[in-house]
Amino acid sequence: MAQKIIDMHTHCVARPDLESEFIWYDKNYGQKLLEHNKASAINGIEKALVYIFDPRAVAMPDIKKYNRLSFALLIDFRDRAALSVIRKAKLAGFKGIKILPYEQRITPKDYEAILKIAKEIEKQGMFLTICSTFGGRDPYDYDALALVSFLLQKNYRAPMILAHAGGSRIKDAILIADSSPNVYLESSFTVSYWRGSSVIEDLAWGIKKLPNRFFFGSDYPNVAFSQAKEDALKMLNSNKIPKKLQNDFFYNNSFNFLKKYE
Repeated sequence: MAQKIIDMHTHCVARPDLESEFIWYDKNYGQKLLEHNKASAINGIEKALVYIFDPRAVAMPDIKKYNRLSFALLIDFRDRAALSVIRKAKLAGFKGIKILPYEQRITPKDYEAILKIAKEIEKQGMFLTICSTFGGRDPYDYDALALVSFLLQKNYRAPMILAHAGGSRIKDAILIADSSPNVYLESSFTVSYWRGSSVIEDLAWGIKKLPNRFFFGSDYPNVAFSQAKEDALKMLNSNKIPKKLQNDFFYNNSFNFLKKYE
């Protein structure tokens, strides 16, 4: 029997250059989403969560026609219209809002502004995704997990997904999730990038420790569906993760999470 899969981290287009302000938008975006929908079907993905990096996407026509896709939106917290964009995203059918601490150059002076964003997300009954990994030449200037800790200490209680499960800081991410029942972790990019390292063992340990709080993600198209699945299966099998927990990781946890936003 084929493994049922929900992919909790995909993009419509490959990652833009940092200088592009993460914006993608053109007259063919509808076709790109149809292709993404088709790619999900071909690869046996029952549902894929798509992160869109452009606030103009709140004006998309009926997004329910993409039967294999759910949508979340990157928010520019520095935009004076950010709260309005969140409300429009909710009305348009978006399920969540995303923040990128590293790419958006978020430092502690920005935390209060992001708290206002987070509280609006909570009010709208959406979830918040925070990219929790880092890279490049200045990895310590923009601390995603410090931002996560700040929001939790300020009583943010809506669901929060730590994208990429903290990357090399997976242990810290697990500790946060272990003490915060509203925090979830997904595996996109981390499993493929860190394969062969101790990070993979730590991630597998986390799945055993918090079996209901981990989601499979690919980071497609930056990582191919097939590659992400293969790397995840190797991680699970080499660390003797029981079949029941594998099914939870690939499908059940994500299904139960997303159904709250239907």
